[in-house]
Amino acid sequence: MRFTTRYWSALVGALALLGATTLAVAQDATKDATAPSAPEQPAAKPAAPKPSGFWIEGKDGSFKLRLSGYLQGDGRFFTGAGATSATSTFLVRRAFSIVQGDLGRYASFYFATDFGGGQASIQDGYVDLKLSSAARIRVGKTKSPVGLEALQSSSTLLFVERALPSSIAPNRDIGVMLNGEPGDGVVAYAVGLFDGTLDGANLDQDANKGKEGVARLFLRPLKKRGSALDLGLGVAGSYGRNDGALATYKTPGQQSLFSYVSGASAEKNRRRIAPQGYAYYKPIGVMAEWTRSRQDALKGTTHTTLTNTAWNIAGSVVLTGEKASYGGVKPRRAFDPAAHAFGAVELAARYGGLRVGDDAFAAGLADAAKAPRKSSELGLGINWYLSENLKYQLNLEHTTFEGGAAAGANRPAENAFLFRAQVAF
Repeated sequence: MRFTTRYWSALVGALALLGATTLAVAQDATKDATAPSAPEQPAAKPAAPKPSGFWIEGKDGSFKLRLSGYLQGDGRFFTGAGATSATSTFLVRRAFSIVQGDLGRYASFYFATDFGGGQASIQDGYVDLKLSSAARIRVGKTKSPVGLEALQSSSTLLFVERALPSSIAPNRDIGVMLNGEPGDGVVAYAVGLFDGTLDGANLDQDANKGKEGVARLFLRPLKKRGSALDLGLGVAGSYGRNDGALATYKTPGQQSLFSYVSGASAEKNRRRIAPQGYAYYKPIGVMAEWTRSRQDALKGTTHTTLTNTAWNIAGSVVLTGEKASYGGVKPRRAFDPAAHAFGAVELAARYGGLRVGDDAFAAGLADAAKAPRKSSELGLGINWYLSENLKYQLNLEHTTFEGGAAAGANRPAENAFLFRAQVAF
């Protein structure tokens, strides 16, 4: 199936209309609430929950400043024939410092700096104009609203590293976006115009004059029914022009998985489509997504269209009975051996794959003796939540390859043990 400019224009227009319509409904509801028929002495509105961590609030509550962050200390260890070029190591994977706040009723900001790996980088930096819960206008650097797992905070991931579909989806980008959650969160939408970043990459400075349109629609139909099942289904996509570099991909162990040959470059259009969903029922959770990225490309005088796809399904169960959720697990009782409290324990498994289209090899943009056509990943994990602030993770990742070695042989499988200790506040 090919997705034309007309298709994306219709999708963006429909989501924009949804946001505008919901905003109008919200404004009408506000007018109705102030009608003379309202009770003379309405019940007091419950106070909003205070944010965790360190925060400062003005006298009237409209000005707020919150300081937060998280630190991830990782270990990566490789075994087997596929470990010859991999380095077993300890590292500081991420060290996020986050400042966010509200500046009155309608303005808020978010700024996050990462010092992981000994280098400082701005991960997020944006300003929101909050017209209502159904319509917010965001300007700056933020996550592009495409991949389901890519949109999760790195501090709440089920596994130490994201699955293969996040390699195909864009990561952080710079632009403007209209987003909101009408219907008390039953519907979530986003429509944006961004500079356009490579698959799986962060963008700090635009090298292209072309721009990329992004749209996402996500539904949680059971949210207002009091159901124990939290079901979420959605679809996202992007369309834009990209000239220059082509994406490279990594294994879950963060080793090189696939790259194009020297002299290959992107040209003209790039389009992505990403159906996605999750289901959480009490201590059990399932999340799945499928992502396809198509990029027009060039090598010498040869023009072709590169088509790469990735998919993943992950399941989890919280052995101690706490509720599983997209936002992570919160233990009922924090770790305290003296009180016979040991936090929450979660088991996880996932399976997925990434396939590079045959056109890349047929047109000479990829070398079959060095780049695999297909990769499959099986991951097993155990997570120990000592409290809302402290978490330990241990993963076993087994990645197999089709092709990627000389004489048509398969690249040796990669076995990786990944460990993480995380503190967040």
